[in-house]
Amino acid sequence: MAEDTDQMVVQMIKSLLLARIQNEEAGEVSSDSESDSDMPSTATRSPPPPAMSPNGKPRLTRADIDKIPEFFRKSSTPEEIEYFFDNDGYLLPQMQAIIDNNLADVKVCYICRKSAKSKCSKCKMVTYCSQACQRSHWKTHKPLCMMARDPMNYPPQYADPAAAPNAEFAKHVQVGLDMRQRGRRYGSVRSMLHAWLKECPHAGNITVVTQTESNLLTVLRDKESGELKLFKEQIVKHDRTPRPRDRIKSDATAARDIEKYIADTIETVVPMLYPPLVTVYGEFCLQPASKTDFANFNADKTRRGAEIVWRGGRVWDVLQFEPDSLRESDELINPGVLTGTGYPW
Repeated sequence: MAEDTDQMVVQMIKSLLLARIQNEEAGEVSSDSESDSDMPSTATRSPPPPAMSPNGKPRLTRADIDKIPEFFRKSSTPEEIEYFFDNDGYLLPQMQAIIDNNLADVKVCYICRKSAKSKCSKCKMVTYCSQACQRSHWKTHKPLCMMARDPMNYPPQYADPAAAPNAEFAKHVQVGLDMRQRGRRYGSVRSMLHAWLKECPHAGNITVVTQTESNLLTVLRDKESGELKLFKEQIVKHDRTPRPRDRIKSDATAARDIEKYIADTIETVVPMLYPPLVTVYGEFCLQPASKTDFANFNADKTRRGAEIVWRGGRVWDVLQFEPDSLRESDELINPGVLTGTGYPW
């Protein structure tokens, strides 16, 4: 199933920044934050903030709002956009690092590796920079595109890599088989979520992917209680920028038991789908937001994946993908986007 991996990375970065300000560092006030009226007239004033970022690029201010990546502007409320600036009106260093390192423009053309904006309109999996690159790839991509759109009604002989119509597709099939044959089975959706979420030390995303959309659930571990809480939930159509209107107001269950809430969400949605299956991804940050290197974000992140199929009644197949094969699959579909990410069980 299609997953907007590049968008998920940027969405997690943004959530972490908001979490840092709203949750993780609430109440921490620097001694330099006193107002001018509280300072003795003879006090030595702090020097003005630097106008250049550490890598020598101009720091953006509120006047440069149009230079902030469109993804952040469209997916944020006006109040959230204000959080991205400090008291002097400069963009926070973490946001500046995202822009300076082009982390918000991580789509690359599958063929020529240039910056790209468009995806295959049918499967939403592969990105291209131009119609010329897409046309040159179509004969090779077509069988994978068809399988991604309707995995339950695809020529069964193509499940054997030896029968694949081309080498690229055979590689995708073999990696898909390896992910599943070497994977780990769980007795229930909730037991898998329990195993995953206990490995979330600070914050992360659980993404539930169907054929047409993704449900993004951002979780945070409370610094005082150590409990995981739901920070934000939203449903996004594939290849569309998340908007504030896409957010879901979660009920009290999410606050009491995040594992049950996510499991119930999955088990409610899947029986209504055709085919009745979803893929689920868990991406967790290994450092608190205050210590995360947003210029090298993948190095502080882990990723897991699973396939969940409803067999009818209370029968579920819950299969976590084998980590090394998942890494290989991600690299096949999104070259370079997740380089440096850890892939544990």
